[in-house]
Amino acid sequence: MTTQPPTHPWQTRGERLGEISLVLIGFTIPLSNVLCTSVFPALAVLAWLMMRGWRDVPKLLRENCVALLCVALFAWLGVAAIYGGGSEAFGIWKKYRELALVVIYMGLAATLPNRQRAVTALAVGLMVALQISFMQAAGMLPMKHGNPVLSSSLTQGALMAWLAFWLLHYHRKTGLNGILALLALVLANLFFLVDSSTGVVLVLALGLLFGLQTMQRAKLAVMTGGLIAMVAIAFAVSPMFRAATKGDVKAVRDMLNGETTFTPTGERLQFYRNSFALFTEAPVLGHGTGRFHEKYAEHVAGTKQVVTSNAHNEYLMVGVQSGLIGMGILVALFWAMWRAAARWEGMDRWLAQGMVVWLTVGCCFNSFILDSREGMLFALLAALYAKPPIAQTHNDPS
Repeated sequence: MTTQPPTHPWQTRGERLGEISLVLIGFTIPLSNVLCTSVFPALAVLAWLMMRGWRDVPKLLRENCVALLCVALFAWLGVAAIYGGGSEAFGIWKKYRELALVVIYMGLAATLPNRQRAVTALAVGLMVALQISFMQAAGMLPMKHGNPVLSSSLTQGALMAWLAFWLLHYHRKTGLNGILALLALVLANLFFLVDSSTGVVLVLALGLLFGLQTMQRAKLAVMTGGLIAMVAIAFAVSPMFRAATKGDVKAVRDMLNGETTFTPTGERLQFYRNSFALFTEAPVLGHGTGRFHEKYAEHVAGTKQVVTSNAHNEYLMVGVQSGLIGMGILVALFWAMWRAAARWEGMDRWLAQGMVVWLTVGCCFNSFILDSREGMLFALLAALYAKPPIAQTHNDPS
């Protein structure tokens, strides 16, 4: 898809405003929920309108599978909101607006500098959030619900895993030893301060991906051993990580024995089991967008189990609401994103692949697209990496 030269001063201003808005969205994702999900996305939409970006949407949907599948999933969830008829239908559907924003952000990310600056701004914002977390742990800043985070431990862990992956590739690119010190701080935050099993799983998955991307077989084996050693050392020296790991193992054992455990992990496993049961009740079309909470409450009525409005698994969340059709579109979207990543080169390709692994693995343990900050990170990175660079677009008609 080629970018036409601006024919009106408003288009030039819109392009500049769009670049600024993408940078600000990236920077504020780890720092402010209001700014990254409301204020700056509204600025991005304004820039897109100034650029008259709607004119390129039909062509974009014809040429880009990621954009098409994002719109398809958003539209199908809207249809599911209609036939579901729940009181929360359109409120929940609106929370999937990041799927529509991907198309708008792709229009703004038509030039290479937009992508580079936004990805760097995201990394800088994550490093600021990391510093704030250590300051909270030291008593210099107030905690958030007793945790050294700006949003939640779950979100902090997921975002720090992405930062660790970015730092690994940035160190490989620049050779700066100071990057390794920052990486050590990220891992310390993840294993010693933030109780996030999801973050640990993601950092291990992304660490393995980094090895697969950049190392020969012998070095990959060494790195795999290093990841195992890192977890073993953290288990030995971090009381928080050791207690969390033991709790996770116990919850899984209790579930396999048919027992109910009311720990965070035990409740999460209940959510998965009950959500799957709800999915099997209406496997093709689902119960309708916005009816998850209602159906879940009915399913666990008369038990002591916690009622939830979130399956904490995006595949199940989409499946319960919109059936196999919605789930199929979601899986196809992730596959299209992986294929789009192959069209980049070097560090860009590796980061694009990392974004897909971060998302597909993370969605097994949380509803990353539904969740606000994780969803906005998905929208930003999907838009930046799903649209191939201009130089490659000219050479690749697909």
